[in-house]
Amino acid sequence: MSRLPRPLRHKVVNQLDRLLTLRELVDKGAPLTRVEREELEALEDAMKERARWIPEQLDKACAKVRALSQKKWRVTQQLEAARKRVARLKAEQELRP
Repeated sequence: MSRLPRPLRHKVVNQLDRLLTLRELVDKGAPLTRVEREELEALEDAMKERARWIPEQLDKACAKVRALSQKKWRVTQQLEAARKRVARLKAEQELRP
């Protein structure tokens, strides 16, 4: 959730807070008004929809990590090759009079 823009993050947190409050009322056996029941259903639906995003977001994040890992490996290989070239050139330069 930290990757969400701040206004949306606050909205999600507020919705979760309201959802938990309504569920606590239901658990205590308090009767809900029609508006509260509709709000509870809407909030539960919204949370279920967000729960469907999680696997997609996780897949995207894993793909980014794999891509960055491959890029890091390529850059490391290039760096090693450059170090070897520099060492070879220094050695050649020292051999020249």
